[in-house]
Amino acid sequence: MNQSVIYYYDKTFDGLLTAVFDLYERREMPSDLKPVQNAPQELWSEAVNIITDYAKADRVWNALVQKITEYRANRLFRVHFSGIEGVDFPLLKIIYKVFENGAGIFENYADPDVLLIKKAYRRVSNEAERVAQFIRFQKTADNIYFATCGPDFDVIPMVLEHFRHRFASQQWMIYDMKRKKGYYYNKNEIQWVTLQSDKIDSSSGDVDETILSSDEKLFQRLWKQYFRSICIDERINLKLHRQKVPKKYWKYLTEKKQGNNSRQIS
Repeated sequence: MNQSVIYYYDKTFDGLLTAVFDLYERREMPSDLKPVQNAPQELWSEAVNIITDYAKADRVWNALVQKITEYRANRLFRVHFSGIEGVDFPLLKIIYKVFENGAGIFENYADPDVLLIKKAYRRVSNEAERVAQFIRFQKTADNIYFATCGPDFDVIPMVLEHFRHRFASQQWMIYDMKRKKGYYYNKNEIQWVTLQSDKIDSSSGDVDETILSSDEKLFQRLWKQYFRSICIDERINLKLHRQKVPKKYWKYLTEKKQGNNSRQIS
């Protein structure tokens, strides 16, 4: 009985590219690719630990870009970075198929790996678009515009350039409550940050009033009044509303937070 081979890697994209390099070097296609963290060893398979090698990863990346363009290669990177479960091995197989069969593989919708990756990218793109739409900033006393969110996938890096261009003259920070990391823009560059503060409500992402700008509460009240004024009760379509604004985002939206005399769509 032939023993199957399972590759274990560090869950980084460079690690994935190294695995592609190694499968050619070892002249074998593994039966699976799994994260090395807490991965149980299979009884009837050989475990191969992939050691991330940046030189190998660069060679695979450069060859991949030549095959399918940098734009398309970045789409594969975004699918991997997003953290969607179950894409590791299909991504490895897609990259292998590109090298074996060329960029035309992406038009083969009968290929289950192509279909899976396309669906994954669509989910990631939709999530990134909604994050860009539903971000609500709160102005702090030190003139930093602070926003929180908790997307299903790790997509905030995909929308950072959008906010850099839109708010180029302001300091802002977008914090991912689910992954406990954020991105701070200082009017010059974007920096990765973590926060340990009791001034941020872990359930709603609200900033404590003591560190808000003196006029922030006024702006929030005016924003809620605006939404109340344009809401026509007779035209409320809750089903459509929930499709356009999924309920998982509501706790981060200023207009959805309870306030004095606020009329809610729920």
